[in-house]
Amino acid sequence: MATFSVHYDEERDCLVGSFAGTMNKETLKEYSIKVAKTTSKHDFSYFLNDLREADVDFTSIEIMNIPGIFNAAGLDIS
Repeated sequence: MATFSVHYDEERDCLVGSFAGTMNKETLKEYSIKVAKTTSKHDFSYFLNDLREADVDFTSIEIMNIPGIFNAAGLDIS
């Protein structure tokens, strides 16, 4: 089971995300949607993403498709 959180840190003017548990294609979709919803509420310069507790479980092809997952959630990662 995966748990994650995303919030805006006003003091640092950045978005802060943390993820624990298995990160796979499905949980990354959920996480990216939460990130997209939070980004639409704040204007910020940086995104601090803590994945120290994440157990990444992707195939090589899925890794290549990660930008598409973020784009589908409405995030421009260019």
